Amino acid sequence: MSEKKETIRTLFISDIHMGLSFAQPTKLYQILDYYKVKNIYFIGDSINSSKLENKQQELLNTLLTKTDKTTKLYFLQGNHDKELHYNGSFSKEIIYTTLKQKKYILLHGDLFDETQPEKSIFLKILGESVYFVALHLNNFIFFLYKYCPFFKPFLMTKVIKDHSSLITKHIQQFKKFLTSYAKEKKLNGVICGHIHYPEDEIIDNIHYLNCGDWIENFSFVIEDFKGDLKLLNYYDLYPLTSKNKLC
Repeated sequence: MSEKKETIRTLFISDIHMGLSFAQPTKLYQILDYYKVKNIYFIGDSINSSKLENKQQELLNTLLTKTDKTTKLYFLQGNHDKELHYNGSFSKEIIYTTLKQKKYILLHGDLFDETQPEKSIFLKILGESVYFVALHLNNFIFFLYKYCPFFKPFLMTKVIKDHSSLITKHIQQFKKFLTSYAKEKKLNGVICGHIHYPEDEIIDNIHYLNCGDWIENFSFVIEDFKGDLKLLNYYDLYPLTSKNKLC
């Protein structure tokens, strides 16, 4: 294990998708080595496999070796890890209080899907198919960058999300739903995942933080010991080079 470089109070991570071929757990483990952290919240979709037992144990064993014995791990349920449990402790939602006494609701975000009955199975399958094709294109783009460093890399998945009016509308509805949910509970903000779109913004006086994911964005949220919440990326700590490629 590398020497810890920075001490933080809490690390929030979502959508590792352990077991999925596009997952990048090695990058995540580097982040766990980088920080000395008091609490880690895994905000859903830690596992993406029908064979949970071995993958679950593999994930937990690695996390326990990559974190200090004093670090507390908390797991929230996502739509891809319905059966994941850690020491019998498993939550759908958690209210988290920062050092500045700001209260945030932690949840994966798939609660929003239950409000979308009009979304047909066909559209769901089509969307997932396009997404997986885009992930393959991400790999190809960064393969080119590996051998042609002058080629500027980009995420095809982000291009699609930013230029699809349907996806943009879905993301906006998602954010509005979760911030309204937090507001109804008289909280200061929400920390979530699910849509693989990291963001940090204020919506109707509610602080919206989406942790992103670990198959395309490699992003996460931290709380430092000043009580400030920050959205960061793996490449903020390990800058991108042709040897340190994104995919």
